[in-house]
Parts: sequence; C-alpha cells; structure tokens
Amino acid sequence: MKIIRRLLLIIMLIISETFLVSCINTNQNNSNISILESTDKFVIGEKISFSNYLNGFFVYYESSDENIVSISNYIGVCNNSGACFVYAKAKRNGGTIKTYFINVFEDAPTRIDVSANTIMNVGEEQMLSFTLTPSNVTTDNISFYSSNEEIATISKTGIINALSSGLVTIGAKSNKDDSVFSEVNIFVYNNEISSVSEIRSELEKETVDISNTKNAIGLLINKSIQSIVKINCYKLNYRTNNLEITDKGTGVIYKRTYVLSDLSEVGSINENDDFKYYKYYCITNKHLLADYSLNTVIINNKEINAKVLAYDTKVDIGVISFTDTSYYSVCELGDSDTVETGDFCIAIGNGVESQISSSLGIVSYDVRYVASDTDGDLTSDWDALYIQHDASITNSSSGGPLINLKGEVIGINSTKISNSETDNMAFSIPINTVMSLVTLLEQGITPTRPLLGVTIIMVKDALKNEESGIVIPDGIKYGAYVEEVTGGSVASKAGIQIGDIILELNGVRPYYSYELRAALNEIIIGSGEEISVIVYRNGKEVELKAVF
Repeated sequence: MKIIRRLLLIIMLIISETFLVSCINTNQNNSNISILESTDKFVIGEKISFSNYLNGFFVYYESSDENIVSISNYIGVCNNSGACFVYAKAKRNGGTIKTYFINVFEDAPTRIDVSANTIMNVGEEQMLSFTLTPSNVTTDNISFYSSNEEIATISKTGIINALSSGLVTIGAKSNKDDSVFSEVNIFVYNNEISSVSEIRSELEKETVDISNTKNAIGLLINKSIQSIVKINCYKLNYRTNNLEITDKGTGVIYKRTYVLSDLSEVGSINENDDFKYYKYYCITNKHLLADYSLNTVIINNKEINAKVLAYDTKVDIGVISFTDTSYYSVCELGDSDTVETGDFCIAIGNGVESQISSSLGIVSYDVRYVASDTDGDLTSDWDALYIQHDASITNSSSGGPLINLKGEVIGINSTKISNSETDNMAFSIPINTVMSLVTLLEQGITPTRPLLGVTIIMVKDALKNEESGIVIPDGIKYGAYVEEVTGGSVASKAGIQIGDIILELNGVRPYYSYELRAALNEIIIGSGEEISVIVYRNGKEVELKAVF
C-alpha cells in the first residue's frame, strides 16, 4: 500500500506541475515576451517570462524596484530605465533560490551626436565617436551609414575605412525614428598628392564649404592639429605638498593601438574583438619629462595622466603614453633626409594661453650640428643634429611637430635662439633621428652610444691653432688627432695610440667631430661588430680593427 500511495503522490505532482507550466505557456502568446537567460539587458516595455519551477523548487518572484520591473503571474514588465534585482524565492519557506540583476534601457535615442577627424588619408581608419541621449539607451537600436561607400565605409561597430579620395558623409541614425540622426563630413585625400596646389585641386572637385579653411595651408595645419596633445608638467611643492604646473609643452601622437578586455594590446581589431580602449604613444622633448613628478596630456579639453616610458640622454626626445576610449588621429611621418635648405615648413605647438598655434617659415639649414653639454660638466660632449628654420616656436610649443607642405612631420621642435643679435633661429630634431630612438624608448629602454675611448682634436682645428703644440704632418688636411686613450677602452684594445691621426672610421673620413660620432652611432654596443680604423702613424697609414 505504501508503494501505491507514493506512486499516486508522484503522479499528482507531475499533473500539478504540467498544469502550472501550461498556464504559464498560455501567457506567452505575446511576441513581446523574452525568456530570461544569461543576458539581462532589456528595453522599456519589454516583458520577461519567469519559470515557476527552479532548481527543484516551486518558486515565486519579487522585484527590488517595482518602478523598474514589476512582476505578476510570472511575467515581469520593464517599466522604466535603470537596474534592479529580481529574487526567485521558494514557495515553501521564502528562501532565495536565485538572484537576477536586470538592466532596463531606453528603447531608442531622442538625440545622437557624432564626431570624427574630418580629414583622412586613403587607407586610414578611425572609430566614429558618438553620444546618445538618454545616455543609457541601448546601442542595438542605432545603425551607421556612409553616403558613398566607394570613398569610405563604416562597419556595424563604427569603424570608418577610407578607400578613395573625395568628400563623404558618415552618420548614425535611430532604427526607430528616422528623424533622429547625426552626420559628419569627412574629406579623404590621397597620400600621393605632392603639393599644395594638388590638394587644393582635389578639394575643389567636391562641393564643400572651405570658408573656414581659407586655403590649403590651413587644411594641412588643421589635419596636423588632430594628432597634437598639450602637455602639462607638474612638480611637487614640498612646502604645500601640492602638485603645481611648472612647465608646459607639446606632444605628437605617432602610434595608436587597441587594448582588449583581457588587456592585450593589438595593432588592429575586427568586429568580434572585445575592444576596451585605445592606447596612444606620443613623442615629446626630454626636457619636458625629466625631473617632473607628473605629466598630463590635454586633448579635446580633457586632461589625462600620461606615463613616461623613457627619454634619451643625448637627444632631446622622450616617449609618453596614455589611454582613452576616444579616437584620436596619428600623425603622418615624412622623410627628413629629403629636406633641403629653402623648403617651406610649418611649426605647430602649444602657444600663448595654451592655444594650439602655427607659424610658417623656411628651412635655413637642412643639416645643422650644434655642440651641447648633455652630462652637466660644462664641457660639450655631444653634437646634436637639427633642422634649422625660421618658423617661430615658443617655449611651450617645444615637442610639437615641424611639418612640410604635404602635412608630414619632418622634425620635432626642440629649442630656439633669440637675443639682441639673433632673431628667430629655431631648431627641430629630424624625424628620422627621432624614430630611430623611439623604437627603443617606447619599450622603456634608454639608448646607449658606443664609445671609442679617445680624446681628440680635429686636424682642421689644430692647423688653425698654432699655439696648440700639436704638429700635423704636411699633406694631412683632415682627420682627428688622438690626445688621450682610455685604458681598457675599445680604442686601447684596437691598438690606437696617442699621437695617431684617425683618417678613417668605418669608411668615414672625418673633417668634423660630429662625423665621427655619427659613424659610431651606426654600431650596436655588445654586437661584437668589427670595424676598420685607419690611422696615420710615423709617416704611414696603419689599419686597425676595433670590436664593439
């Protein structure tokens, strides 16, 4: 009898459960009912179906906020935007079996605002920035579009790809209301354009208002400004224990990477990647980074803490990085080896009252070496290579770009000379020199230079100074006279002696000291590289081998 009673009880439970489930199913004929699964994002007006049986218990449901989600007869109704908890409780004792966290969003935006860099190069990509009103509206109900997909396309996630030159309109619209949209015009140009007149010609092919641009020079400046950041340098005031701005400068964004949700850093993404934020790398001057407690960058009127990765000990160059969810442009790099005296150039940087300023000039000397003291011992130990020009720069515009008339960065502004005898003599570090250092600096590595281990006086200087006491043999018009040799140095091990005249180093015949340093800088320390050194000794040329 006991077995029969148990079987009857089980049958009654099954019948009861089937009846209850069938009652729930009859309520699910409304197509606006969703089943609560792992996703818990809903929109206002949506209905949620809850199960009456969960984890072996018959349950009922309670909402932590009926204004957001109200529940009746196992159906939840999303009333207003916001977040709340829904508790599944056992009918037998009221204990909580499961808790759901539910987000309710506005169904559609009432306003969309988009923004993007308005000038792009063919082959470039950028992310369209947009804001929705209300701020918590779901992005599932907006879509992106391009007026001409032969010029530029935009993906479902908002990535713009520039394909060919021309003017294109990129926009975002509500899928629920066609009257809610926002657009931005983007001019796509071809990197092969080689002159201002060609840029103007390309621009005039399109129907576009250029009243604010004035001319093609303005177009180039506007394009370059997109990749510039202002830099604030803070020092700790130990008396007040506060950080205070003690210097200002400029930086140039030269690299952008994508950081995913697992914090991995990649050079490009696709629609399936879980993008988190952008990481930007900026070139600036060493003197804006050394000895400061904190550096920040300012872009689009937003101040962001920057991380100093490294700076060089000889060249006035350093690299910083910062992260942000907004999309910013990367500068176009030129080839400073092609710069010639007389070329036009534009210096851009942080100007008066922290406004971005620009000035037009010409290249005075395409290759100018200036002796400098980099270790503070009041003796010149380095010949810094610069592009000398007369485009005005200020103290706070140092670290900014020097661009050519293609909009390419050909140098980084570093210093100027201005006094009663000299007017507007400015110096920028060639971009090729900069980028040869940046590959190390962005990894946090401070470059070290190979040393030969000699003290020299150039032959041309010794010949001019008869009181030096140095006797230069007849017929020797170039080279470096060796005054001292450091014990244990590369020179010492190679057999270089006091009184030798270095006539050739690694194929370079030096007339100036900077030519020796330039030849040495081509060598990697610790590489074991062997170079030829030809010296004049006792009336003969002797070839030696120096190993680094």
